Amino acid sequence: MSLQRFEGTSIEAVLEEARTAAGPGVRIVEANRLRRGGIGGFFAKERFEVTVEAAEPAAAGPAPVPAPPARVRPVGVDPVLALAEEVSDGELASSLSTEQDAFAELLGRIARDVQEPAPVPAVRPAPLQELSAPAPTSASPLAHLGLPMAIVPSGDDTATGLLKALSNLPVALPVPNAAGDVIVVVGERAPALALARSLAAELGLAHDEVVLASDDDAGDDLPLGCLLPTLPAVADERCSARWRRRPSIVVVTTPVRPGASTFGRRALEALEPTATWGAVAASSKPEDVLAWSESLGGLDAVAVDGLDATATPASILGTGIPVARLDGRLASPALWTALLLERLAA
Repeated sequence: MSLQRFEGTSIEAVLEEARTAAGPGVRIVEANRLRRGGIGGFFAKERFEVTVEAAEPAAAGPAPVPAPPARVRPVGVDPVLALAEEVSDGELASSLSTEQDAFAELLGRIARDVQEPAPVPAVRPAPLQELSAPAPTSASPLAHLGLPMAIVPSGDDTATGLLKALSNLPVALPVPNAAGDVIVVVGERAPALALARSLAAELGLAHDEVVLASDDDAGDDLPLGCLLPTLPAVADERCSARWRRRPSIVVVTTPVRPGASTFGRRALEALEPTATWGAVAASSKPEDVLAWSESLGGLDAVAVDGLDATATPASILGTGIPVARLDGRLASPALWTALLLERLAA
């Protein structure tokens, strides 16, 4: 027996090369999907690596009894491709780091779940728009957490199904960071200011560079010059932002309710924001958030806080608005999956 390793950008090409070089009696020993470079797991170059064992000609005699397979694979799915996909899913879950040991352990459990044997017969999770057969029922524990029925996985492998379904959700674009850009954060005063200052820190701006637009705020706790109490002051801020060599962040206080205040709506019109983010409580009704967003002209993303304060933390996904932050952490399919599985296990 001899081990040989093959690598390429396509799993099919690597398999063909292995079979051509090592002969028809080749046995797959290991298969990996490699991701190199990129930032935070994104934009990485992907390659496939397969290690095979070439069988030497056997002497004449009774054929040995083959050992039972170590795993059960879905019918019609190339075993190497399935293994490579499982490795990728495991990397997705384990690559997200947090400072909480419990959360890290939960992500590890997701990675282990991904590697569990597939049921027989097995059905590969379908994209979000195709999740229809068999249709999950409203009695699903995930549905009780507020997860829209179109995202509730119908198979037995909850972790893998969630990761795949949640990967089809709208993704928030990066925070604009060009000279002259204006980022507006809308919502209740305290959470909107907290989100705006967090975004400012990400962009390398100081807290006193965040300004607040409100017609009923005294601004006692704000740095001098950081309150925009009138629409003309808001318009002046927009004119000044055009000439700055850095982005500007403005908070417009507009509580989450179906109809936005007249001042808030007109302030947004005057600011002509490059992006508008909403600071939303997880306990808010998705219908109210959607109506509020539409009354403001639409939101590019929302940051959700207070997940522990509601029994339906995933209901915000029903709005279709990209979720950018979850309790201050960067939202991702892996983070959503971990949070929901943690609730199911509680």
